[in-house]
Amino acid sequence: MVNPQIKPFDNASCREAIFYALDKSDLQNVRGGSATAAIAHSMSPPTVLGYDDSYNPYPSGSDETGDIKKARESLAQCGYPDGFQTKMAYVALGIGKDIFLSVQKSLARVGIVVDPVEYTNFAEYFSAGIGSPNNLRSQSVGLAATGWGPDYSSSISYWAPIVDGRKIKTLNNQNYVEIDSAEINNLLDQLEFSETPKKAARTNSAIERLVMKQAVYLPFAVDRIVLYRPAQLSNAYVQIALGNQYDVVNIGVQGIAP
Repeated sequence: MVNPQIKPFDNASCREAIFYALDKSDLQNVRGGSATAAIAHSMSPPTVLGYDDSYNPYPSGSDETGDIKKARESLAQCGYPDGFQTKMAYVALGIGKDIFLSVQKSLARVGIVVDPVEYTNFAEYFSAGIGSPNNLRSQSVGLAATGWGPDYSSSISYWAPIVDGRKIKTLNNQNYVEIDSAEINNLLDQLEFSETPKKAARTNSAIERLVMKQAVYLPFAVDRIVLYRPAQLSNAYVQIALGNQYDVVNIGVQGIAP
C-alpha cells in the first residue's frame, strides 16, 4: 500500500510514480514465479463478479519490470524529479524481507530511497503496526507490504474492510490508507443489497475504478494455489476463508469407518 497520509504521498503524482516504477516481474519471482503467482494489474481478484482482466490503469511495461519513463514523469509532476526518501513496513518472516528488498531495488532506479521498518510477527504488524493509523503517522511509514482476499466470493466481502471509511479504527484497522469517500461508501451500500449478479458486477467495477484512481493500493500479484489430493480422499473441498486451501477438518478417507 502507498499511504496518502504521509508526505510526499499526499500528492497523487508521487503515488503514481510508485505504481509505474515497481518491478512486478521481480516480485512475481519472489513469490515463486508464474506457477504460484500471476501478475495483477487491478485490485479485484478473479473470484469476484466484475473482475476484468483487461483493466490495467497503471501499465508497468511490456515485460512488467516497470515503466521508468512514466515514473520519472510522475515524479516531475509532484515536484521530486530526482526522487525522495520514504519508509516501508514489512514482516521479516517468510518472503517478507525479500519483498521489501525487491521494492527497494526497483524504486531506487528512479531515485526513491526506501528505508525499512521491520516487524517480527504478523499479530503486531496487523494490529498495532500498519493496523494503527497513528503508528503509521508517527513512524512516517509511506509504504507497507500486505495482502488481501475475500472471506467468500463476493465483492462486498472483498471491498468493505479495506475501503469503507466508516470502518476505520484506531487499532486492527484494515482500511490502511484511510479511504473515506461518500461515493465509495454509497456504492458499498448498493453492493450489499445488489439484486442481480449483473448489477453487482457493475457496482464492483465502479468501486474498482474509484479506488485505483486514488493510487493507494498497488496490486502486483494474485496467488495461484497448486493443490494435490489422493483419489481415496472424500469430502475434500476448497475453503475460500482458508486462503483457497483444503478444509482439512472435514476431509475423510473412502472405505475407512471412524
